[in-house]
Amino acid sequence: GVLHVGAGKPSEDGFGVGGAEVDDDKKLSFIVDLMVPWYVNFFVGWTEYERAGGVVQWVRYENMIAAPVDTMQSTVEGAGLKADPGAIQGAIATPKFDRLNIGVTGRGTRAFENRPTDLAKI
Repeated sequence: GVLHVGAGKPSEDGFGVGGAEVDDDKKLSFIVDLMVPWYVNFFVGWTEYERAGGVVQWVRYENMIAAPVDTMQSTVEGAGLKADPGAIQGAIATPKFDRLNIGVTGRGTRAFENRPTDLAKI
């Protein structure tokens, strides 16, 4: 399988690992060594904010895939806003851009199945 981290030339992808010309092992190592610590710090920061009394709306990718309108409606209401479910459905049904990296539930888990050392770092 192909793990897509960035698109285009290394100067365009913003990750410094290149696009399709970089093999999956290098991309996975990049994710483990550089991206995971950033995401952990991001998550811990919001968790600390929530523990201090802040209101946080946690949204799971799996929920967005399984029930996009309901999940988005909950997110909008959690922000104190109102939106018509029909308008949300219309926005979801009409994407405004193309993505090279299509989200796939479980892809990250599968990518690390045979990499116990990298998984242990996480």
